[in-house]
Amino acid sequence: MIVDVQKIKIEEIKTIIHYIGFVIICIALFMIIPIGTSLIYNDNLTYLYSFIISTVISLIIGLILYYVYTSKKLIELSLKGSLIFVLSIWIFSAFFCALPLMISGDLSFIDAYFEAMSGITSTGFTMYSQTPVAYSIRIWRSLLQWFGGLGIIFLLLVILPSSVSLKRLYFAEGKTEQMTPNIKHTSKIFVQIYAILTIIAITLYLLVGLDFFNAICYSFSGLGTGGFSADSNNLIILTTP
Repeated sequence: MIVDVQKIKIEEIKTIIHYIGFVIICIALFMIIPIGTSLIYNDNLTYLYSFIISTVISLIIGLILYYVYTSKKLIELSLKGSLIFVLSIWIFSAFFCALPLMISGDLSFIDAYFEAMSGITSTGFTMYSQTPVAYSIRIWRSLLQWFGGLGIIFLLLVILPSSVSLKRLYFAEGKTEQMTPNIKHTSKIFVQIYAILTIIAITLYLLVGLDFFNAICYSFSGLGTGGFSADSNNLIILTTP
């Protein structure tokens, strides 16, 4: 029996590369948050520089990939192209998210990549023997889990144009629920609900006496259901389904 395996078109590869660059740019921009945190809480300069260097590297590579193929050359992705796109996003996202952990000297490349992948998949396994002291690293790990709880692809569905075949990306990541017939509209509703729950969680933590930084970190980790802790006295936090 001969199975006809459809090859992915070169135009689809160009489209995937273009949007991978877009994702890397987004990651670089989100690194501004730990940079600001590092300045506010006077982290060791090693951590500040690790995020600045990671931001520059991510931004340069992201811009190159994004502009190497203009939007005029992009096409709608097939199901196979969508699956490859989703896989590529997870692989590359974990790599660039791991850069600050590695450049700071906290973890080796393999450990940093594992930590980042654990964060963006909200798995909760950590390579840190104890909670990091640096505020920038702690907020970054919490951010990774917050994104992981919703899903990086899910966030992209709100931003990407309809020409990318949003429905295929939606199902390629394993999503099945649809609140509305329109995928983009459904994604926006989920993101809005997630944001509202985050604000409620932070508010409740503040009301019970937790400081603002830990309230944010615990809210991110709790909603992401990963379990990374920002408290140096505890390595993980318990989350309820």
